[in-house]
Amino acid sequence: MELKNFEILQENNDTIVSLQLKIEEKLNRIPDDEKTDLEDVISYNDIVKKGKSLDYHMIQGLITWLHSTES
Repeated sequence: MELKNFEILQENNDTIVSLQLKIEEKLNRIPDDEKTDLEDVISYNDIVKKGKSLDYHMIQGLITWLHSTES
């Protein structure tokens, strides 16, 4: 059972890392003067980069932003 829980945690961690890399890529393409409305996204992204956990609301905010910027 512990191994299964570890596998689930690892899978979730891999998903978060993948999400963070996609967000980082998109943020890097946005000029600094256009990032004023993205404080939450930048803040949440910084939390993930530091290896910290996000709550559901933060993760949902990042996913929503990421999908809203897809072209």
